[in-house]
Amino acid sequence: RAQEIKSGTAGRARCAALICMLLGRVLIARCVATAFRPAPRAVRLSTLPAAMIDLTQDSPPQKKRRTEATPSGALVHTLARTHNVQEHTIGAVRRLLVDEQRTVPFVARYRAQETQHLPPDALRAILDALHGAAALEAKRQKVLEAMRAANASPEALSAARRAGTLRALDDAYAPFKGSAKCSKAAKAREDFPASDRIVASLLARGEEPRHLHPKQKECVLLVLADAVAKDPRARAATQRRFVRGTVAAKKGKEPNAEYRFYEGWSRPLRRVAGHAWLALERASKAKALSLSIDPGGDDREAVRDLAQCLNLRHSKFAAPALKDAWTRLLKPRGRREAKRDGLLRAKDEAIACFASNVKKLLEQAPPLIDDGSVLAVDPGFRHGHKCCIVSGRDGSLLTHFTVDAPGAEDDMKQASKRLDGMIGDHTITCVAIGDGTNTRGAQRLVASTPKLSKVPRAVVRECGASVYSASDSAAKEFGENVPLSARGAASLARRLLDPLGEYVKLDPKTLGVGSYQHDLDAKQLRRALDGAVEDAVSGVGVDANGASSALLERVAGLNATLAKALVADRPFSSRNDLKRVKGLGPKTFDNVAGFLRVSNLR
Repeated sequence: RAQEIKSGTAGRARCAALICMLLGRVLIARCVATAFRPAPRAVRLSTLPAAMIDLTQDSPPQKKRRTEATPSGALVHTLARTHNVQEHTIGAVRRLLVDEQRTVPFVARYRAQETQHLPPDALRAILDALHGAAALEAKRQKVLEAMRAANASPEALSAARRAGTLRALDDAYAPFKGSAKCSKAAKAREDFPASDRIVASLLARGEEPRHLHPKQKECVLLVLADAVAKDPRARAATQRRFVRGTVAAKKGKEPNAEYRFYEGWSRPLRRVAGHAWLALERASKAKALSLSIDPGGDDREAVRDLAQCLNLRHSKFAAPALKDAWTRLLKPRGRREAKRDGLLRAKDEAIACFASNVKKLLEQAPPLIDDGSVLAVDPGFRHGHKCCIVSGRDGSLLTHFTVDAPGAEDDMKQASKRLDGMIGDHTITCVAIGDGTNTRGAQRLVASTPKLSKVPRAVVRECGASVYSASDSAAKEFGENVPLSARGAASLARRLLDPLGEYVKLDPKTLGVGSYQHDLDAKQLRRALDGAVEDAVSGVGVDANGASSALLERVAGLNATLAKALVADRPFSSRNDLKRVKGLGPKTFDNVAGFLRVSNLR
């Protein structure tokens, strides 16, 4: 039996040795074949047809890339759940938008398979979240270095590493930041340097100080109140309390009838609408209303919560410091944070409303006017109706004049006769009437004019026309000799002919399609306008031979310099001619070629 076992073991060993030898030979053969394999032949671009541009294939990677920190797994999981996609899709979006520097419209159209057909708004939201995560990570590294220099405990360092928001990171770093030089705690530390050591032993081990002079005790209590206000546990308890708080408004020092609805107004913080926050903030700045934000419960209950979360329930020495920390430091800070959070949420909603309305405004279909002209009427009373005639083909100003606003039936006949005579030999195919003051009178005047009675007319938004007419871009476009009233009327006609190309010239605050847009950040409004223009451009495209530089620079991938270079190098006969523009490299060409059309493309 022993000999049989021994012979079987030897046989298995020989078989294993034979298998290892065969595998080694296979690996050697593969290595030799790989080493002597010829390099793949490069595709010659000159062999491809000139008019054929394939944007569905990735170009070779660029040498220089802007990379950012890899987002955490928790952020990727949250984004994937929010947008109902798989987690690897978030990585693909990051690679395309951040690493490869693709634009949002390009990715939404030509890389839809990799992003699970995410819409442009979702791609921008993911990109903003990735940029926010990168900024958070950069600040986290600086905070950790400062905390290590301050000999922070491992628990504090761990809390800073786990912080998922900037506020949580600030709360973790607050105990090591130090007080302002003019604060009461800073002066107390100067008067009694041992205060920090006493406060640390009290918070860590519950050791109450003894045999202190009244002046020393006062200094220790001030330092303890400052330490409590900076403790992350106390700040978290304050935030939880203000979640159940209320906001109330009463008549201010300078009452205004516009805000009388909010006098005596009160709501829970969780139920305050975004427009209400913006209205209360505007009224508060105008001193028409006085706002008050109160947490849930009374001050004694809040002090008991602080003592419980800091394990100071049985400390009689810390009771005055806890009360001082709540009334002087934590409660005002909670009010500021509650107001800031409400305003941030309200402004985000207002910007989203603005972007949605602007997108609808830009995507209006213009009338099909190949020949003829467009008459624009900017209505008025005292200074009359400002009129101009522009070309229906390119929007150039042909003539401008003013017609007195009629007040009676005889005046209407005279004004109609004058308007009929000023039109002259121009063939009017459409009439654009502003929606401002006396727009009804202007519509009656146009309807009573014989040459215009059967011409289709449209009411156009006047918002921002006066501001644009006085701008430098309008003076450069029309000339200094054209009066401001004629520039505004010409802008109305162009809004009818090309809404996308004309509305982008205006300041976003003057568009009049948002909620409290004058109180919003100008950069965020401009960014929302750029996003709406990108979506509109990706849907209809922009004519490289006819679009203005103001519209071209809104195309995703272009800027003001490239837009001016495109205008200077006109005309183009095909998209491939765009490559001759100075500064427009292969990567930029790939991003913008699919959204620029050439009117005489062959």
